[in-house]
Amino acid sequence: MPWCPKCRNEYQEGVTECADCGAELVDELPEEEPEESPSTPEFSEVLESIDVDRLTDEEKDLLTHALVSGQVYKPAEVYVTKSDESKDMFSTAITFLAFAVGLAVFMILNLTGVLKLFNNAASIIVMGVLAVGCCLV
Repeated sequence: MPWCPKCRNEYQEGVTECADCGAELVDELPEEEPEESPSTPEFSEVLESIDVDRLTDEEKDLLTHALVSGQVYKPAEVYVTKSDESKDMFSTAITFLAFAVGLAVFMILNLTGVLKLFNNAASIIVMGVLAVGCCLV
């Protein structure tokens, strides 16, 4: 039976080309080379990326255990580019501003008597503080 050397798929007799990758089929598969295990970062590399002085005792114990067992990996970056970070920050700012405007409109409608959902002073003060807080954020 013919085999694809790249995809490692088996084909029926008479087929000469892999349907997935287009490679020429062979009669026998070559032996697979063992994959190398991922390398564990050195202790110094890990300590450079972590502010150890700010860790609690429990976090230090977990870090020590992870280092000894070889389970320490560098953290992934949240943003790929500064442009992605800027877009995320901009959308967050727009959301907070929209919420602040909505709260302010709701508060004004309550104060003028158009809406009568929250008539006590405490509710109006809380809405005002939330609106100002959203603007500041």
